[in-house]
Amino acid sequence: MEPITNAVQQWLADPVIGKLVTFLLGLLLIVAVVRLLSRSLKRWIGDAEARYRGRKLVTFGGYVAALILLLTVYSGRLGGLTVTLEVASFTLDRVCA
Repeated sequence: MEPITNAVQQWLADPVIGKLVTFLLGLLLIVAVVRLLSRSLKRWIGDAEARYRGRKLVTFGGYVAALILLLTVYSGRLGGLTVTLEVASFTLDRVCA
């Protein structure tokens, strides 16, 4: 059992795998909360149209929460992306001008 525990600890020590596991666990939590809220709307809202809109709102909130989680977990890698986009924008500006 100890070799398995050591192997898992080594995998989680890798930054890429650690961030991926963190993101997947967070995403699993978000999906569970969204499903729970969507199913609970039947008790709280009687009107079918309002319930449909409520489910859409809850689902959209889940998407936003997943995006925020993704940006939070991988925020260190996004710095390079913004620099790349700025350079590409500057280059296109010079080509078009």
